[in-house]
Amino acid sequence: MRKWFIRILLGLGVLALLVVGSCVIFSKSLPKGKTGPEADKLAHAVEKAVNVKAWHKVGAIQWDFGGRHFLVWDKKRSLTKVTWGKGRLSAMISLANPKLGIAYQDGKPVNDAAIREKMLGRAYALWANDSFWLNPLAKLFDKGVTRSIVKWEGKPQLMVSYSSGGVTPGDSYLFLLDDNKRPTGWRMWVKILPLKGGYSSFIKWITLPGGAQISTQHKTLGLLKLKLTKIKSADSTEALLGEDVFAPLLKLLPGYKAPQPRRSSATSRPTPQPAKRPTVRPPSR
Repeated sequence: MRKWFIRILLGLGVLALLVVGSCVIFSKSLPKGKTGPEADKLAHAVEKAVNVKAWHKVGAIQWDFGGRHFLVWDKKRSLTKVTWGKGRLSAMISLANPKLGIAYQDGKPVNDAAIREKMLGRAYALWANDSFWLNPLAKLFDKGVTRSIVKWEGKPQLMVSYSSGGVTPGDSYLFLLDDNKRPTGWRMWVKILPLKGGYSSFIKWITLPGGAQISTQHKTLGLLKLKLTKIKSADSTEALLGEDVFAPLLKLLPGYKAPQPRRSSATSRPTPQPAKRPTVRPPSR
């Protein structure tokens, strides 16, 4: 038994060395690009190719992230609901203040403050990652973003670096573009991946109602495949889901005002009724 355990440890050690060695051998240095008006012009061309203007008009959207998380994003009100843990865990948060939200376990509200805070943080981290994969091209001109042109394999490509925002500031992505300026993939220099400059494809493009285009599949390093499914969008969460699932969260937001009941407006005046004369009883003797 002990010999088998030692063999397993040795095998895992060899595998780890191979992985680390491969990352060192195949990693690529972060290329230096040229910033300025030409880089911004190329970024605007990319936005036009995928109709980012239409994306900004989307009121609400839902999607499944690789079968691991399910998200509903109310873009108009900057709210999101994230479900994970095989559907057992979920949280609704305000993206303007991610610490403000409601957490659920097995459909019941989590009352423990420490657990709730941890779940709200987890929900925000999942949204930040999953929404970026859903449409990174809508963030080319976000605050803290640097755009530059990089010559890659003889062609001018768009490099985007994030100095702030999200949960992993400092990451850089090189978008590889087709002749129409739509990405066919990107190379990533990110903290969470040991392989620097690894490639991931942009395939299975779809067009949302309104015209926005998004890629629904990404194949990374030729092995790992990420699929975004169950994608639906609408003008509002209520139109998307048939109800406003964020109603409990809205009550926690500053300045919340409860909806007033509608008053029925009369179209005509009521017909006056003749007053009834009171019945006069004779005094009892």
